[in-house]
Amino acid sequence: MPIFPGGGNFADRAIYGLFLDKAREDFAKKQKELYYDIKSAYEGFKNAVEVYQVQKNYLNSSVERAKIAAAKYLNGLITYDEWDRLQTQYISDQTGLLSSQRAVLAAEADWLKSYGGRVK
Repeated sequence: MPIFPGGGNFADRAIYGLFLDKAREDFAKKQKELYYDIKSAYEGFKNAVEVYQVQKNYLNSSVERAKIAAAKYLNGLITYDEWDRLQTQYISDQTGLLSSQRAVLAAEADWLKSYGGRVK
């Protein structure tokens, strides 16, 4: 039975110490990546909600312009082209609102996915 195994214990200790240091560095790196992923997903969600609010305001103003234009067109105060342009803008704003709703839902899903689901 050898009492001194020829330095293998010291070499193993040094190697496993390096593995431990690398594992600690990898853990810290992954922790930072997760933090920035969650923060980025939340910012994306917050921005999508702001865009949705803006689109909702555009649609509200477009509804009013479309009502006014319809009344003016029926009374002969504006041409068909002007009325058509305002109706087209109204339809475009409706489409924009739907697109921003989809973006909000996708951003919310990304945010929930980034931290693992809903917090109760």
